[in-house]
Amino acid sequence: MATIAQSLKDTTEMQDLIAYIETLADVKPVSTNVSGNVKKGERTYQTVCGSCHGPGAKGNELMHAPRLNGLESWYIKSQMGKFKMSLRGAHADDIYGAPMIPMMTLLKDEQAIDDVIAYIESTVSIVSQ
Repeated sequence: MATIAQSLKDTTEMQDLIAYIETLADVKPVSTNVSGNVKKGERTYQTVCGSCHGPGAKGNELMHAPRLNGLESWYIKSQMGKFKMSLRGAHADDIYGAPMIPMMTLLKDEQAIDDVIAYIESTVSIVSQ
């Protein structure tokens, strides 16, 4: 993405691209059959993730926390693993990713991660427009 973003000539091109992306319809991702418990995941999400990523995993622009609902489950799991191993969020310039490293320590095991992902996947029907 960084390479593509750098190819934009000015803010007008950036705004045009944003306007185009906003016209695209939301697409429900294919379920990857995460073996998580939605109810447990919802409780964990509300405790660990919800204060930044918002209700229903819709994101929170003021917190610079992206929308998670609508993302593919495999991608969420991959990124959570990278934060858990400090492969993401550890760079000094990553001020928005850095808080994810300590938050990931609150998800004690793979089952807790799968539970949260199952909850996020269940929120797709409430994707914000």
